[in-house]
Amino acid sequence: MVSDGKQFVTHYISKDGTLDHWEYIEEDTFGPDGIIYDCSDWRDPRIVYREELGEFWMFLAARAKDNHSQTGCVGLCVSKDLKKWECREPIYYPRRFNGACECPDVFRMGDWYYLIFSSYTNLFGDYYVKCHVGENQWRIPKNHRLDARAFYAAKTAGDGQERYLFGWNPTKEENIFGFWPDKLEAQDYHTWDWGGNMVIHQLKQQPDGDLKLSLPEVKKEMFSVPVNNCFVPITDGWEKAEDGWHSVKSDSQQMIMKKQESEEVVYD
Repeated sequence: MVSDGKQFVTHYISKDGTLDHWEYIEEDTFGPDGIIYDCSDWRDPRIVYREELGEFWMFLAARAKDNHSQTGCVGLCVSKDLKKWECREPIYYPRRFNGACECPDVFRMGDWYYLIFSSYTNLFGDYYVKCHVGENQWRIPKNHRLDARAFYAAKTAGDGQERYLFGWNPTKEENIFGFWPDKLEAQDYHTWDWGGNMVIHQLKQQPDGDLKLSLPEVKKEMFSVPVNNCFVPITDGWEKAEDGWHSVKSDSQQMIMKKQESEEVVYD
């Protein structure tokens, strides 16, 4: 909820079992404290029960109240009863994001804890950091982006054996911010909408604790017909090798096209 430019976490309860009717619990509404956290961003709560501490931990998209310009962080509030919440120092504050670290999610796989969040300012996309059980320092993996530039607002769910990442891939149907160029009508030039089609990845843990994405195992059987791909260099800075194509010009941008063997490539 937003009021007078300040964001609030709110609490609603559905008692009829349909999720169609919700009762607003006004006394549970609370915003950032204005001391640890700035009042501009306070949203996307994710609550985890810390059984060993007897506490509920709420992770939020927030901004630290700091003189630094990169104040985006994952905020932390703690409660014993889910009614009274105490603001604590950010669980993750790398001083490298202009805006709040959105849609935070925390989970454990094996001997590692993971924190996932989305950035909508610099470094747009979904990212994650990891922390080994028994340690208290988040580590940035070798590749800490999950999927590509357009994948966003991802959260996870799992059954203790497998874990999945749910996010969206935007459409290009609305000129919400008036950014579309007037003379370029092709949809490729359109901006990405805030939302779109849901994308589901299965998270696979590597021996060093890093994560990789894969097609969910239960869906692989749908893709039973193999399709061979080949590559067509667009620039002349490529060299064919046994394990694929390698760029041989490090001082300039190189382009290569992947296509199915049945497709034709037509150059103007």
